[in-house]
Amino acid sequence: MSDLAAKARAAQAYHQQTTQAAVEGLTSDAERGLSSSEARERLQQYGPNELQPQAATPWWRRLLEQFQDTLLFQMFNVFNNRSPTHSALH
Repeated sequence: MSDLAAKARAAQAYHQQTTQAAVEGLTSDAERGLSSSEARERLQQYGPNELQPQAATPWWRRLLEQFQDTLLFQMFNVFNNRSPTHSALH
């Protein structure tokens, strides 16, 4: 494989690569995996393979987000303008 092809493959996200290309890009072995020493080195270098939890959205913010839809306001206007109490007042 040429250096140009290797660089192009490395620039591609791992989920877009073939399995073999991703394994080669990570300098690993698909059948044997990493050796214990290599796994330890990578753990020290990159840290544990885990996602950081996202902060929970407060309940009041989720409630307010429900009212950001313009269709909701249009429906409210239609309902408000057709309300029997509205016509009785005019």
